[in-house]
Amino acid sequence: MRHRLQHLLDTPHFIWTLLALPAFGLVSKAAGPDADGGMLLHVTGELSVRLLVLTLLVTPLAVVFSGRSWTRWLRRRRRWFGVASALYALLHLAVYAGFEGVFTAWSDPAILTGWLALVAFLPPLVTSTDRAVRSLGRRWKPVQQLSYAVAVATIAHWVLLDGHVVPVLVHFAPWVVLRLWAWRVKTGPAVSGGARSGP
Repeated sequence: MRHRLQHLLDTPHFIWTLLALPAFGLVSKAAGPDADGGMLLHVTGELSVRLLVLTLLVTPLAVVFSGRSWTRWLRRRRRWFGVASALYALLHLAVYAGFEGVFTAWSDPAILTGWLALVAFLPPLVTSTDRAVRSLGRRWKPVQQLSYAVAVATIAHWVLLDGHVVPVLVHFAPWVVLRLWAWRVKTGPAVSGGARSGP
């Protein structure tokens, strides 16, 4: 039973089905006669943010909990979560375009930062296939690191749009804490004069 469950969790189709399920429900609601644009914008945005945070958490988790099987599992699927985050961001844009119009409020910093986040999302998204990663080699890492720019623009977009910092902190604080923890794990032995240095 445990082997079957593990095999299921390792199946790309199963993982992608789970990641896509909310989108099916949201698209269905958007197509309905009583579609609530504000709710759809909020949910698609939050889903994109949560998957982005999950993507960002993978590396510090792998450092803090080095050698664990579940961190290896996350690392092998990190690109999937990043792609899903970008696709929900595009769905967020589609909802915005459908209810507000794509080119409205360009001068509004809250909207502009959302566009910046989306633009930063595009290079990692279009180079996320195995073939593209192999073709780029070491050059793919700077592309991958655009996720940090996405995070910064997303934080600014959310704060400027919502006017409240607490929801943003709830979502991004775990990443900041784990990054600091991972930094301590990697530099701690060297600072204290230990023989072993971090990875």
